[in-house]
Amino acid sequence: MSLKPIALYRRRWTLVFSLPFAAFMAIVALYSLYFAFAGGDRLVVLIAGGSAFVSICVGGTIGRSALEALLDKAPAVVIDEHGLEDVKSGDGVIPWRDIAEVRFDSGRDQILVRLGASPPGGSQPTNGAMTRLFTGADITIPLDGLSYHPIKLQRGIAGWLRQARAEIAAVARASRPSDPGFL
Repeated sequence: MSLKPIALYRRRWTLVFSLPFAAFMAIVALYSLYFAFAGGDRLVVLIAGGSAFVSICVGGTIGRSALEALLDKAPAVVIDEHGLEDVKSGDGVIPWRDIAEVRFDSGRDQILVRLGASPPGGSQPTNGAMTRLFTGADITIPLDGLSYHPIKLQRGIAGWLRQARAEIAAVARASRPSDPGFL
């Protein structure tokens, strides 16, 4: 059975809300700056300056995030025959042969990966000890802000892991020395 690669992209429909809000915050910042420079009273200047600062910080953060979502056409997470790849973090591919267990946690919107014995000379980036204690995973891949169907994602991850384990077992059987016929 040939499985299709799973690619998770950023949600685009949230731009409908975040771009107008960022534009509104830019207008509030300009209006506040006008009052900060035009107002003669210290209290008005202080309130208007604080309002401008908050508007620039909040609007800039939301606007930048919205622009990244609008311009970023590449998938954020890829699950295929090579393994799991969190493109957002840039940590590279986690090969299936290194994965002992992988599961989708729909409550926390993340993929939890528990690694097997580490490969010689190789090391995967792992979470801290506290995260491992609470989630039971060595690596977590956050899915916040990504568009996916939970059941299809869970079935796809299970299918890829099952297929990878079957291929690993077949390679192990093929590389096993043949029985010489004596004890």
